[in-house]
Amino acid sequence: MFERNLRSAGDRAWTDRPLRILVDMLGIRPLRGLLIALVFVVKTAPVLLFPLYVEHVIATLSGQTSAALPQILWPALALILLQLLNIPAHTLFMHMASGHIRDTERKLRTALIRQLQYLTISYYHRMQSGELQAKVLRDVEQVENLVRLLLTRSFQIVLTIVFAVVVTLVKEPKVLLFYVVAAPLSLFVIHFFRKRLSERNYHFRREMEDMSSSVSEMIDMIPVTRAHGLEQQEITRVEKNLQQIHAKGHRLDRMNALFESSAFMTLQITQVICLMFTGTLAARGLITVAELVLYQFLFGLIVQSITEILGMVPQISKGMASLQGLAAILSEQDLESGDGKARLGQVEGRIEFESVSFSYGEGWAVKDLSFVADPGECIAFVGESGSGKSTVMNMIIGFFHPQQGRILLDGADQRELDLQAWRQRLAVVTQAVLLFSGTLRENICYGVRQPDEARLLEVVRAARLQEVVDSLPQGLETPIGENGVRLSGGQRQRIAIARALMRDPKIIILDEATSALDVITEREVQDAIDALVEGRTTFVVAHRLSTIRRADRVIVMKAGEAVESGSLEALSNAGGEFARLNALYHAGSNLRMS
Repeated sequence: MFERNLRSAGDRAWTDRPLRILVDMLGIRPLRGLLIALVFVVKTAPVLLFPLYVEHVIATLSGQTSAALPQILWPALALILLQLLNIPAHTLFMHMASGHIRDTERKLRTALIRQLQYLTISYYHRMQSGELQAKVLRDVEQVENLVRLLLTRSFQIVLTIVFAVVVTLVKEPKVLLFYVVAAPLSLFVIHFFRKRLSERNYHFRREMEDMSSSVSEMIDMIPVTRAHGLEQQEITRVEKNLQQIHAKGHRLDRMNALFESSAFMTLQITQVICLMFTGTLAARGLITVAELVLYQFLFGLIVQSITEILGMVPQISKGMASLQGLAAILSEQDLESGDGKARLGQVEGRIEFESVSFSYGEGWAVKDLSFVADPGECIAFVGESGSGKSTVMNMIIGFFHPQQGRILLDGADQRELDLQAWRQRLAVVTQAVLLFSGTLRENICYGVRQPDEARLLEVVRAARLQEVVDSLPQGLETPIGENGVRLSGGQRQRIAIARALMRDPKIIILDEATSALDVITEREVQDAIDALVEGRTTFVVAHRLSTIRRADRVIVMKAGEAVESGSLEALSNAGGEFARLNALYHAGSNLRMS
């Protein structure tokens, strides 16, 4: 129910029914809600009953009877007893409320993480990672604050206003009419500022998301920045974003200050007018002095409640803006789902491209590509940068689907298959190896639920990692640091190969797996690759022609099209595009075929 309501909470839907979705988020059942309300009444009773006690004291003393003292003391003792109950009642209330608030936070972050895992790769091409991080962390925190504010303060405000109105209605309806006239002034102040505050909060939140992306990018670029002596340039770039945040934040603070001062002025004036009104009624003998004091107390409680509502408006605006941003992610329909799709049983590894074309927007990245990869065959893709090789690999993985033609996986149309199940039989080794800050064992066994120890040791040897394991102080249990910063490029590459071997895949994709390595390290890694591709359908993208020596077939890409296809020897002797690239490579050209 929770995720379904949030997914339906697109921009307009969320604006139309925010309270309903917030209630769904909290998940408070009627009986539990009643219990929470009763506990809150016990906790708040002394504050609400105090004006009635003051009226009772003044009325009793006005009578000047000998029984006045007991009539004052016994209600006072009852009031003190209620005050003593405040501690356990408040603790119990916060215990129950906090459970729902923390549960809401957990469910919201879980829904976001789940949604982020199933959004398509094209969605991430449109979004910045820093912006998404800001939403998962900062925006969820803002929504949590909003829920906490509404759950803990709304009871107080509603109960106080209802109590004051009911008591006044019972004792003197004329005074209640004054409340009805005075309240719209405060509501007008809220209405006047609400839209402006929402707009300012929205723009400020967007600036904070951009800033988060900028800082994330700056941290990633520090090695490049430092290597080129561009520190001051990066500082200037980030400072420009900070200046924009400063300006928008300052304007938001000014708007909040104007709102708060206008609200305070309005409420103070209405209190003075209320005293004038009740004083006039007392002077004419329509109410007693004790009742005058009671009504002033009650109106003070109403004013205090309205003041709290006004004080909550900026925080509510922030929370609503954040929730709208989160709802936009959770209602995003650009999802990759395997629901209702077929799952390949025994994967053989036969892949067919039938007149496949794909475009990122302008021009064809891949155009009318057809080929068949038989199980166990190794096919290499070569060509200049931008020729479409990596796009082909992404289409084999299923990150992108053809806009024309189709891709068959073991004879089944890729669009009709559960791609998550398909990818479990596939392994990818790229130039940029992604490792996490766990142990070497955890990185190698990533994605394997119950790794076999004998299998792990066999993989370590096949990936040429035994020497690395022996050199580490804790062997396989050695933490390797964030993204493997304590390892060399060749060692990280071999870990990626070991990870692929542990999965025992049927299809291997090697996307420039050795392009960043020196010649000696490349030779070591190539030995590990040879062990990896044995008996598996393999696709290789390489800019070094030496790395495709074991390919059964080479497909030469140019401007998205396959211009040549054949064995390494045949293409080398054909005098075509491959021969030209081969000549450039052997001549020592720095041409990067990626």
